[in-house]
Amino acid sequence: MNIEKNFFTRVEYILLNYLNNNSARWDTDITCDIAQVAQALDVSFDEIQRALYHLEGKMLAEPVPPGNLTSRLWRISSLGADALGKLTYETAQAVNS
Repeated sequence: MNIEKNFFTRVEYILLNYLNNNSARWDTDITCDIAQVAQALDVSFDEIQRALYHLEGKMLAEPVPPGNLTSRLWRISSLGADALGKLTYETAQAVNS
């Protein structure tokens, strides 16, 4: 088991929360534009994009349409929402990015 796969950066954690809290979920047609996410979270576009790539690799977030990693529209996956429901910032073993 790859232990590093279970770690979240601070940006990944707040990004998952943001997607979930804005109903950008796998079971809705709602998505979040990553430029707007970056502005809302006061995080650079590049950091948001990097975090989304990591979350997608962990199957916790997904681009819309699926598989298009260059998409600006993203949402939390069902696995991401489930994981988020079981985690707190501390138990996610968050590290500063």
